[in-house]
Amino acid sequence: MRLTLLIATLLIASGSNMAPASPPTASDSRSGRFVMQPIEGGFLRLDTATGDMSLCATAGLTFECKPVKDDRDLQAEIARLSDENKELKAEIKRLDELLALNSKQGSKPKLELPSEVDVDQALSYLERMFKKFRDKMKELEAPSDGTGKGTPL
Repeated sequence: MRLTLLIATLLIASGSNMAPASPPTASDSRSGRFVMQPIEGGFLRLDTATGDMSLCATAGLTFECKPVKDDRDLQAEIARLSDENKELKAEIKRLDELLALNSKQGSKPKLELPSEVDVDQALSYLERMFKKFRDKMKELEAPSDGTGKGTPL
């Protein structure tokens, strides 16, 4: 392990003093999954299988390779947001069409507040319901067996 670390350190140290190597060409016959490119302070590692790049440098007695952010993450997020935007626009269009079906001439319907008559009818209904509830509670509390206690709930 230490021998590998020493060899890698020597390669990086010697590579930082040299001019950057030319980019790999199609005619390069390289084996392995990774392609290394020396840069100042370390090297770039390209994963030829996935296209991911990492910046590798020494950190104390070990090497650390940190992923290099690329536009693929950003492009994926843009694509996701674009799809979401299309879905939301389609939903808005569907709701607009649904509202247009309820209106007479295809114009958007106006939302109106209830009239005084509607409010009076609703309050009258609630009042009758409350009175029935109150009467039922009085009936349940009234003594039924002569002991002075109401029917248990």
